Amino acid sequence: LYHNNMHGADVTQTICLFFLNSNAEKMFETTVLDLLSIFIAALGHDIGHPGLTNNFQINASTELAITYNDSSCLENFHCCKLFSILKKDETNIFEKLSISDYKDIRKRMISEILSTDMFYHKKVMSLIQTKIPQIKNDKFEFISDDKESKKAEQQSILDFFIHSADLAHNTKLFDISLKWVELLSEEFWLQGDKEKSMGLTVSFLCDRKDTNVPSSQVNFIRGFIIPTFEILINIFPTLSYTVENANRNMNEWQKLLEAHRLQGWTPRNITKEESKGKNKNS
Repeated sequence: LYHNNMHGADVTQTICLFFLNSNAEKMFETTVLDLLSIFIAALGHDIGHPGLTNNFQINASTELAITYNDSSCLENFHCCKLFSILKKDETNIFEKLSISDYKDIRKRMISEILSTDMFYHKKVMSLIQTKIPQIKNDKFEFISDDKESKKAEQQSILDFFIHSADLAHNTKLFDISLKWVELLSEEFWLQGDKEKSMGLTVSFLCDRKDTNVPSSQVNFIRGFIIPTFEILINIFPTLSYTVENANRNMNEWQKLLEAHRLQGWTPRNITKEESKGKNKNS
């Protein structure tokens, strides 16, 4: 319901806006191949998603969990499936690349897709924070002119962009974000139903009977979204609209939290009037 081609398109469009509304391309000296890598990775970062989380895969000991040794099961699967498609003659958009360029873009894309695993959230955040002191006068000072060292530093911003974009529906107009939350909640609850039927422990936020959506959204935006996008605008101030919208959305969820009962509440109980976002997007 949530992890489908529309989500892939949304993440890709968000990354496009990040580049268009900032000087990231110039600051980090990204190439055409760098941009191609992150756009194609974004389109395919959740390809073939079964609507069941990594936690489910591991607890249910699925084929994905066994294949990928309980490590980023879904992200490794998406990456494998994407490159399997790209290897076909009719869909091989990289066939004209040199062997060296193909190896580079494949390495970029694997890192970008794996960075969308929330398990690596702290790692992605910590790495990009270490790069902030290297930004002076809107210019990123690379530690070394060595080609591989420079690529590694560029990778940190590419991984950060796709990871942030994967969470970015929380930074858009409230009525848009609300629709995404409704879809994601139902996808989680379907997983919870399946976990109950299999006798598994129900994963966090996956029990439709007692999940408090407004409360979970307030906590998620406050604990993850705002800190993530504050780092983003610390590097690129022109993307400040993301944090502004995230704060407005948190306030809207807080209003709904105060207006509805705490247990068993779902987004479908919100009236059209309540869901109208008064915030502006940039």
